[in-house]
Amino acid sequence: MLAGWRCSAGRWSCLFNPLVAIRGAITFLTRLPVGGGEDAWEAFRESPYTIPLVGYLIGGVAGLAFFLPVQPTTVVAAYLVGLYLLLTITHADGLADVGDAIGVHGDPERRREVLKDSATGVGGMLLVGVTLVVLTLGALGFAGTDPMTALRLAVAAEVGAKLGMVLV
Repeated sequence: MLAGWRCSAGRWSCLFNPLVAIRGAITFLTRLPVGGGEDAWEAFRESPYTIPLVGYLIGGVAGLAFFLPVQPTTVVAAYLVGLYLLLTITHADGLADVGDAIGVHGDPERRREVLKDSATGVGGMLLVGVTLVVLTLGALGFAGTDPMTALRLAVAAEVGAKLGMVLV
């Protein structure tokens, strides 16, 4: 798997440098401009442990919305907008593909075929909609609590989501 792979600088060191792998994970999982590049991508691909680490970053930044001195519903809206601005569209697209595959009738081969289809069907739209409602209601559940508690819950939710990605 690693045979023949070298950093653009001709060293193996960037593959085993956790900071390079984390930069690759941030580049892949967020819209943050951290200057990834091919070395960072390759290091990230070989280091799945970096995915939950990015969950700490995403949860921490988006969770800052819970410190806003506004009504809980406005806080939740700011939190959701923050998540949207931080995350790539890949998350929603993958979720929609899974929803389409769940909703289609047929054998496993047909479901895999639907997963690869770029069109979004009713199953995908339904799963994205339900996920958004559940995320909103979950955030509303702790929006009126202590901001530090809400921040911790937002971080825990993102780290948990990223751990789920690693396990899947």
